[in-house]
Amino acid sequence: ENESAARIVSAFSKFNRTLRNKTLAPDMEGGKPLCMYQYTKLFGYGRYPRKGKDVISTNRYAKHIVVMHKGEIFTIEIENREQELLPIAT
Repeated sequence: ENESAARIVSAFSKFNRTLRNKTLAPDMEGGKPLCMYQYTKLFGYGRYPRKGKDVISTNRYAKHIVVMHKGEIFTIEIENREQELLPIAT
């Protein structure tokens, strides 16, 4: 399970990198490119409860993920300072 989870995180991280670098090829429909703006909303978003109305916060350049396992919350660094992905530990 851990290895599978690590590979999924790695794949999402690589996808996020293509979004940041704007190298993701656009989806096409009938030979025409579709707007890819919505993909920028996939990563780096947090929702914080506030009285009366929640607040959405963004950080497109976060270097960590948050994982919940058996009711405990963990923060895991996935990039170094140079925005390079850290290797998957085996």
